[in-house]
Amino acid sequence: MDGPTTYREIERKFRVHAMFRMPALQDIAGMGGLSEEPTRNMTAVYYDTADLRLFRWKITLRRREGGPDEGWHLKLPVDDRDDGARDELQLPLSAGKAGRVPEQLADLLTALVRDQPLMPMATLRTERNPLLVQDESGSAVLEIVDDLVSIMDGKNIAARFREIEVEALTPSAADGKLMRDVCDALLAAEAIPGTSSKAASAVGPRAADPPDIPAPQRIYPHDPAAAAIRAHLARHARRFLMQDVRVRRDLPDSVHQMRVAARRLRSGLQAFSPLVDKNWSKHLRTELGWIAKELGHVRDTEVMIDRLNERTEELESREGALARETVQSVLGEEIIDARQHALTAMRSDRYRILLVDLVSGVLEPEFTARAEGS
Repeated sequence: MDGPTTYREIERKFRVHAMFRMPALQDIAGMGGLSEEPTRNMTAVYYDTADLRLFRWKITLRRREGGPDEGWHLKLPVDDRDDGARDELQLPLSAGKAGRVPEQLADLLTALVRDQPLMPMATLRTERNPLLVQDESGSAVLEIVDDLVSIMDGKNIAARFREIEVEALTPSAADGKLMRDVCDALLAAEAIPGTSSKAASAVGPRAADPPDIPAPQRIYPHDPAAAAIRAHLARHARRFLMQDVRVRRDLPDSVHQMRVAARRLRSGLQAFSPLVDKNWSKHLRTELGWIAKELGHVRDTEVMIDRLNERTEELESREGALARETVQSVLGEEIIDARQHALTAMRSDRYRILLVDLVSGVLEPEFTARAEGS
């Protein structure tokens, strides 16, 4: 089966009351037209671990029936973006029966779920009424959906809420004036901005808890050394886990950044050696060194390709093109093999144990007595 289809989703969410009336959006300057789309009825089952590890990392995984994009959907936050952008990875319904997460998606989440199984956590039924927004040229640039969402408890409706989403259909529309003006009109009509997913409302307040490695707190000069160690480990372990996801997606610079995170964890443990348990520190440093080495050939080949391609720019156009073809034919297969070797290591029991030990070690480092008093 082919890999997941990926697209960048940029949307704004608003909670509204049951009697909310859509404002007169057709009066917005630059609005070319509004067209109502047929009502869609959808049922989505959301998956997570029992302790909601995905929700707490702002990640959602669902199997949705109904609607034009029915299937398995994995939504991941985008680095350094706070504008509602997420990468949505999609597979068809046939990729996995209800209750069984497709391996292609489960593999991407290994670093975050580690030793815990993914299971159905919430079922939502949605009656969706969409509006397409056209700009003055007649092109569809936004989709506004008015969702009546039912949280199911078996066959019974446990709760209901209403939500409006405004999604950009083109990259330029995401930052465009029309998007801002539509959102402003909803705010003026007393719609309430929201950030959490629909399913987060179903599973309760635990979905808003910090992830299993919380963001590190600011450290002050008077804090004990233990606080600085915790902050260092948390900062780089968080990066290590998130780069693991990016490596499995084969995203640019991900191997390099994962190795950087591993190196900084190892160097920190070495620097703090008088303040942490010797055997505990050695174990983590050894295992982080091992996985960094397994990733090394991928990174070395990436660097070689980049450097050779840079040198081809010094050649005439025809010769440069032939040189780049040669680089790709010779090293292209090599990097595929190196990547497969690295992924084999990342799918091993040894690596999964490292992930468990790393997270537990960040949460409860094994300090010496000097660390708490320093």
